[in-house]
Amino acid sequence: MDLAGKVALITGGSGGIGSATALHLAGRGADIALVKFNGKNETAESVQSRIEALGRRCLLLRGNLSQPEEARRCVKATAQSLGSLDVLIHCAGGGARQLDGGSSGSMVRCL
Repeated sequence: MDLAGKVALITGGSGGIGSATALHLAGRGADIALVKFNGKNETAESVQSRIEALGRRCLLLRGNLSQPEEARRCVKATAQSLGSLDVLIHCAGGGARQLDGGSSGSMVRCL
């Protein structure tokens, strides 16, 4: 699948499945916006460097996507910086720690 000229926004894109997805889409020609909530900046910057080495643009964003205004801000920043938004992939998650002994509300947020 040729993704030249397309822009993908990937949440949780600095690690695991998200970074693998970002690199795969970039390899197919897409420019990438990565949203991260926490973790080390070096990890996100490493993914960004690998995407840029493929000749694609990569925008790094930080945001808490459980907050609707933050999600809107990330979408707007992607469209403004990269020219459009064609693909949205949600890989961000709270992790298993939230499920272990958490309330039903935290389980719903995690899922």
